[in-house]
Amino acid sequence: MQKSLSRALLVLDTAAGTALARALESPRAAVRAHAQATLRLRDDPDAGFAGALEEAKRALALGRRGVGS
Repeated sequence: MQKSLSRALLVLDTAAGTALARALESPRAAVRAHAQATLRLRDDPDAGFAGALEEAKRALALGRRGVGS
């Protein structure tokens, strides 16, 4: 389900920017991780979703917020 949502958001491109920005500020770690993974896929379309999601979860666990933090 998350992978499909990420793909849909990527198709929307800049129209999804506000939703992704809000998601990055969510109090829910899973929402922030999903937004980060989606942005990672935008920056590197060849990256796998599962790997991007795990990378985002690790970054959040280390206290980093946002892609590239």
